[in-house]
Amino acid sequence: MNNAREVVSFYRDLQKALLRASRLLKRQKYFAIVIGNRTVKDIHLKTDLIISELCEGLGLTTQAILYRGIPNKRMPMENSPTNIPGAKGKTMHKESIVIMKKR
Repeated sequence: MNNAREVVSFYRDLQKALLRASRLLKRQKYFAIVIGNRTVKDIHLKTDLIISELCEGLGLTTQAILYRGIPNKRMPMENSPTNIPGAKGKTMHKESIVIMKKR
């Protein structure tokens, strides 16, 4: 339950930040955001697609979503998200660059 509250809180704050950015952005100008999609309780959260949808509702259009490996990754490639001995989950291996344009 606590994880769900944290995820909802994150997306609410993200929506507020995107709203602010969209208000400051001039027409026909570009906005880019770099984000890593996370996995919470074995559920893969596609934050790049969520950002695209939220921005579409704010008067921006998605120009592209580009993917690249995370340079200089310091986190381990796997972790134990459930704290069950032997159970492993992958950490972020790539990041998304969401490019939007204000209509």
